[in-house]
Amino acid sequence: MSNWERRIVHMTLQSMDGVETRSVGQEPRRRVLVCPKPTAKVRKEGARRD
Repeated sequence: MSNWERRIVHMTLQSMDGVETRSVGQEPRRRVLVCPKPTAKVRKEGARRD
């Protein structure tokens, strides 16, 4: 995926609640990873396990 295509995906999804994006991989096979944002409860529980 080209850098401008990744940028479009990031910009389009940044306003969606509960979704986060990351670019992963190395050129020329770099891609966008779309994940659910962790909720406050998940973050709190995860912090206790560490």
